[in-house]
Amino acid sequence: MATPTAIKDVSTPRDDYLAQSALWEKCRAVCGSEEEVLSHDLLVHAQGNFLIPFSPSMTQEQYNLFKREAELPGISAEFTQLLVGGLLRKEPQLELPKDAPEEALDWLTNEFGVDGTPLNAFMQSTVHEEVVTTRGWIFVDYDEDEKIPFATMYPAESIVNWRRSKTELTQVIVKVEELLESSNEFHPVYQPAYYVHELVNDVYQVRTFKQQYDENGNVKDNNWLQVGDPVIPEMRGKPLNFIPAWPSNGEIELQNPFLLTIVNKEINLFNKISRRNHLLLGAGTYTPYVSGVADEADFLKITRSGLGSWLHLPDKDAKIDVVKVPTEALVDYDRSIEGNIEEMARLGVRMLSPETAQSGVALQLRNASQTARLGTLNTKLSAVMTQVIAVMLNWRYGKEYDASEIKFKMQDDFDNIVTGEGWLRLATEWYENNLIPRSVWINLLKRNDIIPDDYNDEEGSKEMDKDMLDFKKYSDTMQTKVNDNAIT
Repeated sequence: MATPTAIKDVSTPRDDYLAQSALWEKCRAVCGSEEEVLSHDLLVHAQGNFLIPFSPSMTQEQYNLFKREAELPGISAEFTQLLVGGLLRKEPQLELPKDAPEEALDWLTNEFGVDGTPLNAFMQSTVHEEVVTTRGWIFVDYDEDEKIPFATMYPAESIVNWRRSKTELTQVIVKVEELLESSNEFHPVYQPAYYVHELVNDVYQVRTFKQQYDENGNVKDNNWLQVGDPVIPEMRGKPLNFIPAWPSNGEIELQNPFLLTIVNKEINLFNKISRRNHLLLGAGTYTPYVSGVADEADFLKITRSGLGSWLHLPDKDAKIDVVKVPTEALVDYDRSIEGNIEEMARLGVRMLSPETAQSGVALQLRNASQTARLGTLNTKLSAVMTQVIAVMLNWRYGKEYDASEIKFKMQDDFDNIVTGEGWLRLATEWYENNLIPRSVWINLLKRNDIIPDDYNDEEGSKEMDKDMLDFKKYSDTMQTKVNDNAIT
């Protein structure tokens, strides 16, 4: 007789989601802070702890003390911020079709996300999620009251299930936290809900599933029930024939987090440093002992002299000594820690402790592998954002723009174009000799931070023409005065 399988419903994640979620949790904690890592390791023998107990027989109280001595280097967290800052150190470049409404650029730049989130802030959260988990999703939704579409970024854990055909997404299930209606203004209660975005007969619809709760926020029924009828969003009066959702890196199937290798290295380093600190605590204190003094009064006379803690060990011959500290083990741990840090340096984190004064961009280019991966990530994110912007423009203004008509580039520092002082001088000579157009020359200057990113060449040319005209007038005036003085 076959063994019955567990009943699966809308809240049941995919099997590969369950396997990957542990990696997301690990990367979030280590790329976050030491407090997040220590709060992850609550019980001494819990499976999946980052900090391994110093001894298999360690009690919970001893483990709590051990965590007080633990020290997370914070390399992954700093590296995460460095990568995100490097990818977003310049304003994203957005160029819309020529016939796009004049207000469109300002709208997309300043009110891109939910609740009017600017494009820069939206990209900050999206890039950070991509670096930490490599599994963020971007959805386009529509505000029926404001008649404006907006973009929403969902973290990795929110997308619990998905289906696809050979050419497109057919279903995406999103877990969200919604405010319970019965909760009051002072003590809000949030409960999970599931949105099922799906294509039914080539029509996009959204179904909502919730559980039943009492007034205190407790679950009355474990079953997930559909709430209301499916919602069918419309664009230009017609239902959509696609799901407006994209993985931020363009890859529907799961991938390992971007920094997983470095995170695992830091967890290893975290344990070594914590054990070194534990030994240092023992080495920083001393425990003298006295043996051979059988009389308790004599023993108390010695121990009350203020020399620290004592061990009374009766023996034939009286002897006073100090318990030896584990100095050899400390040397070995320090050597191992140095080697671990060097391994992380070879993975691309050397930029956190530069040996010479260099700019942030120069430090990023010191590791070819990391630079190549960042360039690929930059390209993928830019391609997805182009599709998102095309849908938002079409939804608001009733257009039919294709993604190829929109140019969005998050960062051009990773483009394969040779730069540097010598090449810039040569490119300037090419421009002066009419061998390359002015736009190419201006673009090279921008990429090397010689002129501001937002420099407008048309306005600059007008300003230079005005300056030349003013200078000519000034020069003519001065020449006239010279001539008059000469005549006088």
